[in-house]
Amino acid sequence: MADKKEKQQNRPETVLVTEWWESLKVNKGGRAELRRAKNLDEVFFSPTFHLLYRKLSLTGWRTKEKIALMAGVLAHVETHAGGMFFAALMASSGKSGAKACVSGLRFRRLLQNKTSEDIYGPMIRIIRLLDKKANILDLAQSLYWWNDKTRRDWAFAYYEKSPGEE
Repeated sequence: MADKKEKQQNRPETVLVTEWWESLKVNKGGRAELRRAKNLDEVFFSPTFHLLYRKLSLTGWRTKEKIALMAGVLAHVETHAGGMFFAALMASSGKSGAKACVSGLRFRRLLQNKTSEDIYGPMIRIIRLLDKKANILDLAQSLYWWNDKTRRDWAFAYYEKSPGEE
């Protein structure tokens, strides 16, 4: 498990995403513009998205829609919660201490979404439920590679952390 996390942290794509996300702390206008985007089309109009796209297009990540999804969602994250996979973070205890931050029903509905446009809004709402915390490396990878395998991996991570969540 540690090897997977280490490889993930050292990949050129995740290094570039991390640097870009860190730059949002200084580029408050760019962050605000991305946060106001109601859909992926609005993300495409942001110069801050294009900066990330240009950087990532030099690597193997070139799909504009997936990079827009990452940019739009990651702009809402204020705190990097490293060390825990994003799906496990969703299953961690919330403020009440008894239930998961993200309910089992909301989680299952999220997993039913197949396209980047479909998960854009729900992911932003989930980031808010998590007090704007996320493992940005894991989240970026998951958003870019959103597919059946990612959804299956998330299900295992979520229910391993919160097996009784219905």
